[in-house]
Amino acid sequence: MKRDLISRVTRTHFREWLVGSTLREIDDLFSGYGFEKAFIPQEFLPRGERRSAVEYFYESVDWTSQENVARMLRIYEDILFKIEDRSLPHVQEMLRYLERDGYVLEGNNLVAKGGVAGLTPDVIASLGSRHLAEHVQRIERSLADDPAQAIGSAKELLESTLKTILEGLDIEYGKSDEIPQLLKAVQTALELAPTDAHAQKKGADVIKKTLSNLGSVAIGIAELRNLYGTGHGKGSNHKGLTVRHARLAVSASAALCMFLLETYEAKAQVSLEATGSSPGSDRT
Repeated sequence: MKRDLISRVTRTHFREWLVGSTLREIDDLFSGYGFEKAFIPQEFLPRGERRSAVEYFYESVDWTSQENVARMLRIYEDILFKIEDRSLPHVQEMLRYLERDGYVLEGNNLVAKGGVAGLTPDVIASLGSRHLAEHVQRIERSLADDPAQAIGSAKELLESTLKTILEGLDIEYGKSDEIPQLLKAVQTALELAPTDAHAQKKGADVIKKTLSNLGSVAIGIAELRNLYGTGHGKGSNHKGLTVRHARLAVSASAALCMFLLETYEAKAQVSLEATGSSPGSDRT
């Protein structure tokens, strides 16, 4: 049995906040994101017109659906955006329950806690890259309700990761370089190219094949972008990929980015140890 992605207690806290709104505002808020009222027997309705108005809409939501919950999170974002003082106890309670459900507020956006496929804020911060964080945020926001945007952002995340690593290693790359060229440069710099797997090493063939497949994953993401992602005009009869296709593209891209970033960090650590220094050794 699938579990609700947003708990009932979280929903109740936001419902109680909406008690201060008008019935028209509640209708506009939910209908603006494509939700319709559903029937609920009178005996199961909470006390009060506004609470009931919210519950009518809640009843139409599939709380196990990524797509439905993505739209509901946009509604909760709109509610939080209008609150000037987020230090109020009830607002803090709403945010705590959302965090328990796995969502955190970053700026004015609710995003999945922990980042995309392991690309956590700590990992991104280790490179000091605001651009990578922005790509991850776009993916998190669009994965369920805009698969094409998620695919496009996954490709951009991979490209930005490759460029960030090369820049961190002071390695120049061409302005027109695409993912295959960038990945080859990163593999060489991080000693990941298939030719770096020594023949005498046990399982050399497997290592070569695995490392070669890194390039295949990267190129596949780029091709998905060209065929189905954002950034390219499509005909009126064009049908984009579904959420499950986008999740495959995003997961593959994120896994490759995570591997490369961790390898980059490990290589940097080895270099520091070789020079007799360590992170933070110059601090007082």
